[in-house]
Amino acid sequence: MVNVNITIEGLKEIKAALKKLPPEAKEKLVDASWEISQDLAKRIRVAARAHGPQDALMASTVATGEKTEPSVTIGGSSRVGRHHKPAFKILFGAEFGATYLKQFSPRNTEGYFIYPTVRDMEDDIVEKWTDAANQAIDDFGEG
Repeated sequence: MVNVNITIEGLKEIKAALKKLPPEAKEKLVDASWEISQDLAKRIRVAARAHGPQDALMASTVATGEKTEPSVTIGGSSRVGRHHKPAFKILFGAEFGATYLKQFSPRNTEGYFIYPTVRDMEDDIVEKWTDAANQAIDDFGEG
């Protein structure tokens, strides 16, 4: 599986404030994170299908998590393709290409569908999540 981290300024302080809030505030933030994750997952699926046949196999493995932060998982052990290979065996070749395996695109350290999509959406993800976290803090915080 692939993990992509996005830096959010003030994240430590936001998380500290969220710990002091009631469960309803966290539920509200989980809902907002889920919506952000759904949008990201949809865009990654579209980018995967648009790039090539090996990448398209990864589209069906994109899933969202239910956490207080947006999260998307890709790959895993589900079997894909006509040879029913585990997705994790294809994931990195699909995302970063290969030097000598012809079924993959040429080697690329920037990524083909996951990382470019996350980079394109990064500002939007940060803005939506911090707005939702700040709203939860405002709605349920003391004073």
